[in-house]
Amino acid sequence: MSAGPTPKDVTSGTAGGTGSLTQHTEVILAAIQEYKMALENQIATLAGEVGLLREDHNKLTDRVKAAEGESTHAETRTHEQ
Repeated sequence: MSAGPTPKDVTSGTAGGTGSLTQHTEVILAAIQEYKMALENQIATLAGEVGLLREDHNKLTDRVKAAEGESTHAETRTHEQ
């Protein structure tokens, strides 16, 4: 009978019993924390960009309203003459 793969040691989390489950968990948690921080940075960057886009949108909306007002005012003067 041939020997199959070494079963994982429940307490170590690796084949052959090297390392501990706690060590592996800590490594995984550190990676998750690093990924979380990267996502938080991306969210903050995107929030800043959204704020800038909102400001641009408001400025353009104001310009359109002003242009529409000028257009309406010009039409009124034309009809009055």
